[in-house]
Parts: sequence; structure tokens; C-alpha cells
Amino acid sequence: MNFPRFDGENPCLWIRNCNDYFEMYDVAPHHWIKVSMMHLSGKAARWFPAVEQQVLTMSWPQFTALVLERFGKDQHELLIRQLFHIRQTGTIQEHVDKFTSIVDGLTAYGKNTDPIYYAMKFVDGLRNDICTVVHMQRPRTLDTAVVLALLQEEMLDSSRKKELRRPEAFQWAKLLPRAPQPLPVPPVRGERAERAAAAAVGVEDQRGRGVDAKLNTLRDYRRACGLCIRCGEKWSRNHRCPEQVQLHVLQEVWDLCHSEDTEDCDFHRRML
Repeated sequence: MNFPRFDGENPCLWIRNCNDYFEMYDVAPHHWIKVSMMHLSGKAARWFPAVEQQVLTMSWPQFTALVLERFGKDQHELLIRQLFHIRQTGTIQEHVDKFTSIVDGLTAYGKNTDPIYYAMKFVDGLRNDICTVVHMQRPRTLDTAVVLALLQEEMLDSSRKKELRRPEAFQWAKLLPRAPQPLPVPPVRGERAERAAAAAVGVEDQRGRGVDAKLNTLRDYRRACGLCIRCGEKWSRNHRCPEQVQLHVLQEVWDLCHSEDTEDCDFHRRML
């Protein structure tokens, strides 16, 4: 087995690994410091020349105490600070990996902490939708809290997938009130009939307001609709006007000329 290297991180874990190595390979105690000095790197390698003269006269317990004083104090405080402020930012598994690494680092310092403390700190750092459900289960250990959080995350993911596959509910469109629409232009055929329909619908003001203009408008409208210009009945080649005038024809004539008081007499004479 390779001897564990030390770069200034997790000094307690490194010291434990060193003790296990020395015991496994039956290394003489007076060689422990020399062997460990050969496997320093990073911050630890830069720090060692400053204390090399002191270390030469030290025992292994004194050397480990010096290492913990230099690298362990700040590391311990950093782990405690991280434990207080850790929050879930990704998946449950990512949060578990970060949290357990902090707990393992704190355990290396030999502090006996109640397991329920780590379980509650883990649950407090979860997302709100997962934290509430796991808290209701009152987990007593960290492993139990981790299992409950993973199950809750799985349930939420499955429910979200079902919602995405569910078709949206049909919504009835609100019908807006419609304003009165103008009457459609009667169907016409040919260029001449189109001109007649346009004259009947929108060119009345261009012909004046006299009786002659109104009679022309009425004739154009009947011609555009395919009616007889005299009696108002459906026109064909074999059409003949009836001897008696229909009531609706008189009504059209009355509505056409009702607004002109000054020309009533003249209008009736012309129609007769």
C-alpha cells in the first residue's frame, strides 16, 4: 500500500491513516516522522521547512499535535461553519455527498455528537417541498433522513412527469358581444349588375335627394335583385306584371318617400 500523502486538508484523517500504515507494516516508531515527511505536498510541504528543526527532536505525538495546531484548527472551524450554512442547490444525492463529507471531517476530530443532531441539520438544509415531508417522519439518524429525502424526491419527479403528459383542459372561449352588422349586398351577376348593386347601396347621396333620384335608386335596387322594376315581383322573360299592385310594393314606395313632406304630392302623381 502507498503511504498516505498530506496536502494540508483533513489532518485528523491523515494522522489516522498514518497510524494504520505504521501498525500494518510494523514500522519502528523512531522512523514515523521521517516517513511522513517524505509524503508532504502542497501547503504542508511549504510549511514543513519552517518547523523542520523543531520536528527533528519531537516524538510522533508531539509532531501530530503540531500538525493539528497548524492545519486542524482552521479546518475544524471551517467544517462547522459549512455544516451550519449548507443548503440543497441540486439533487438530493449531491446534497448528501456534500453533507456527509462535512460530517466525516468533523468525526475525524473525535467529537462524539448525537446522531439526531446531524439528521436534523441535514433535513433543515433540504428544499421546502421535501423538508416538510421528511420532518413529519421525525428521522432519528442521518441514514434514515437520507432515505426519506430520496423517496420524496422520487415521488415529486414522478408527479411532475405525469402533469407534463396530461393534456390541458379545454377552455371555452368567451364570446364577445357583437355589434349590429350591415345587411349583405344581394348577389349580382355581371359587371353591369355589380354597378347597379353599388348604386343601390352606397351611391344614393351622389344622385341627390329628389323624387327622381329615389325612383332611380328603387329601380336599380330591384334590377340588382332580379325583380321587376314596376311591380317588384321576380322577373323572367315570360314575366307579366299583375293587374293589382301588391301591398308590399306600396309599402316600399311609402317608406321611400315618407321623409320628403314637400314632394309627396308630386311623388304620388308620378307613381300613378
